[in-house]
Amino acid sequence: MKSLLPVLLALVCLPASAEKAIAERGGVLRVGREGISFVPCVFTPSWGSLALGGSWEAADGVLDLELKDGDRVVAKGTARFSCAGGEIAAGWDFDILCDYESNGFCIAIDIPCQRYAGGTMTIGENKIALPESLGERPWLGGASADSVKVEGPHGKSWSLKSENAHFTMVQDNREWNGSVFSSRIHIGDKSLKSGEKRSLSFTLSMEGGLELEEPGPCTIAAGKDWIPLKDSLDIVKGSALDFSALNDAPAGKYGRVVARGGRFEFEKLPGVEQRFYGANLCFGANFLDADRAEELCSRLERYGYNALRLHHYEGELCEPADGTTLRADSMAKLDNLLNACIKHGIYLTTDLFVSRRVPWRECGIDRDGFVPMDEFKELVQFHEGAYANYRKFAANLLSHVNPETGRSWAKEPALAFLALVNEGNLGNFGYASMKNRPEVVRLYQGAIPDNCWENGPENCAFTLFLADREIGFMAKMREFIEGDLGCKALLTDMSSWRNPVAYQLCRETFDYVDDHFYVDHPQFIEQPWRLPSKCANANPVRGSNAGFEGVARHRILSKPFTVTEFNYSCPGGFRGVGGMLFGAQAALQGYGGIWRFAWSHSRETVLDGGALSYFDGAGDPLQRAAERAAIALYRRGDMKELEKTFAFAIPEEKLRGDFSTGPHVDFGELWFGWYRKIGTVVGAEVPSGDGAVYPEGFRAGAEFFRGKVAGEKPGDGQVAFDRDRGMFAVDTPCTAGAFLEEGDVVAGPLRISIEGAPAAVWASSLDGRPLAKSSRILLTHATDVQDSGMVYADRSRKVLLKWGSPPHLMAAGKAAISLETACSAVYALAADGSRTAAVPAAKTGGRLEFTADIARDPHEATYLYEITRQK
Repeated sequence: MKSLLPVLLALVCLPASAEKAIAERGGVLRVGREGISFVPCVFTPSWGSLALGGSWEAADGVLDLELKDGDRVVAKGTARFSCAGGEIAAGWDFDILCDYESNGFCIAIDIPCQRYAGGTMTIGENKIALPESLGERPWLGGASADSVKVEGPHGKSWSLKSENAHFTMVQDNREWNGSVFSSRIHIGDKSLKSGEKRSLSFTLSMEGGLELEEPGPCTIAAGKDWIPLKDSLDIVKGSALDFSALNDAPAGKYGRVVARGGRFEFEKLPGVEQRFYGANLCFGANFLDADRAEELCSRLERYGYNALRLHHYEGELCEPADGTTLRADSMAKLDNLLNACIKHGIYLTTDLFVSRRVPWRECGIDRDGFVPMDEFKELVQFHEGAYANYRKFAANLLSHVNPETGRSWAKEPALAFLALVNEGNLGNFGYASMKNRPEVVRLYQGAIPDNCWENGPENCAFTLFLADREIGFMAKMREFIEGDLGCKALLTDMSSWRNPVAYQLCRETFDYVDDHFYVDHPQFIEQPWRLPSKCANANPVRGSNAGFEGVARHRILSKPFTVTEFNYSCPGGFRGVGGMLFGAQAALQGYGGIWRFAWSHSRETVLDGGALSYFDGAGDPLQRAAERAAIALYRRGDMKELEKTFAFAIPEEKLRGDFSTGPHVDFGELWFGWYRKIGTVVGAEVPSGDGAVYPEGFRAGAEFFRGKVAGEKPGDGQVAFDRDRGMFAVDTPCTAGAFLEEGDVVAGPLRISIEGAPAAVWASSLDGRPLAKSSRILLTHATDVQDSGMVYADRSRKVLLKWGSPPHLMAAGKAAISLETACSAVYALAADGSRTAAVPAAKTGGRLEFTADIARDPHEATYLYEITRQK
């Protein structure tokens, strides 16, 4: 290998169209908006990959890296990157430290489907199509060549040339629920020998040119790019931020929440759909004195919340000796919260097992210590002792009588929903571990497979066995909760990630269906729940589904659907789009309820906020601002439900009797949900309208779905998106706005021009009249929010090394606003909704024009505006 040019590792001045590339820890090269990554990789014999690590900073332009199998270091190396003339020279050198039988040693290239599906990859002279939708086989082709060129469907291309020929392949990772085409440039044989040295280098070029960002840590600090933000969790009553008029208190005034025809209603208010929007409280945040509980629920009502989820609550609630006896002082505080919720029209949900500590001996197992949380979730369905412990806690909680209401929790109409086990889908942790559970082995009496993703007969049979266990578990608990305890709360279960299509048979037995999803959920690099952590930090609108989340596929169309955990998590810089994006999805699909995860994880922050964290809205003003878009679009009903439905039919006899495709087939093409309500029906035929039948129709390709919606507008004309620009817009009579990274967009009566920082900008009428006729409007201009002193591994801000502390900082940016309206005055608002200053505005030809500027006051970020008639 020839030595590379000296590494400058500095910004290169190129035309504005140049794409930025970043050198990251472990010798990873990532190309900015294109989302292409080049990653050193050794595949294990089971097709996992060795852990990739290394230094966080470059030393003299060199990034150290290592590849490890557990504690064993298999290879160490260095990576060098330089940029000249708009091209990047990349090189890796490796020292093999031990013998290792791998399935390949390579630089793995991930190519995003959303940008290149429909294009081509040319390896040498071999041209390979990159299909728009997943075909029958994931293997697309390969060749031995020293050059590769990739062209997108819209003409943009990039290429690389290597000094030596290497076998290169490409496969479609959508086969395994991925979102990339994966290619590999192999670095010698797959059998690694101690003492070997291996190297690879290539030159990467792209249409429009490339520039290389300076590597090394990036620290967030106040200045011209980041403006201090003065936060407040309180909301002034009657201000433009007060959405309390949406609640009809007290909770329970119309009796129980019931499920009717795929909708929630109140039993004493038939025919009127009810939607729920709320947040999660975790750990100590659930246990408050009466005054603090009242203050919290009063605030949440003003945010527009009418729902709360009690989460991770049992640890503080239960005596540690048995894990089931309720502590009187803690239960009294939980009653405080319940009473405040009732007063302010807030309905509750919770899970009967989340994370309480259960001694092994309390399950009848002669062993010291406590059952691990995730293990108990499985044991409760297979082990009688664990099940008895679970029922005992449920009985203690639901039989408890609230002194203020005189009702047990079982009889409390404000406790509207119950889930059996939080994120307890059987198989979440694979099938191999179940071989070590004697209870499972005894009950199944068959061959338990190792791999939960295969579609072989053994795997399919075991998956159906697990589905039947789930069905039986719900039946037993329904008899206990409804029959023995007299509780009429609606019941659900199975809210997590292991979801073969066979599990729709289970959901058919629930009162409603629930699921969870996250964008930018943290991934922990060294230790669980410890820094450093990483996230994609990518605009979800650029994804292949334009932000339409995968939870919709688990819906049963005849039942209400909820999402009791969702978040566009911090510190992701694009999380401001989440309110508009998921609020629009929930409204169009007609979901029954959505809960943000979370409001707070502690009694210290539940009222006072504090520093940013991964999930908590109490400490994140950007998350709280985004909530108002979701509440207006979804809960207030500004965006109308889609008129047409596409049903995926699942004949039970086909699912149980035909293992040729297996009960694992899942349908893709989720972008289709912007045009049709989607979900499943358990039956042989689609009941009405459009549909597809399992298994053939579940893998229908892009052409099939495009044919269904040809000539139609997404959201029945209420939404628009441009994946290449990363733009998403909503246009309803009472709420209109858009998220975009830069440039201009029109959303109904609102015209926006963004510069300086990507932003979510929307306007919502506050008097029930259309925006053009409204006399009072809330406008939000939300960029990114970070904390002072946060440290990232590099400017891509994908790897967080250190949390910061208040004051919060908001990314400086401007938005030129032009709004068709009868209003003529604009006021900047503080975070509590109080007016701080009049903002210069001009009225021309029925349009009000002004500039929303985060740095209007360089000492205090401005992102909220009230637009009114001039008095």
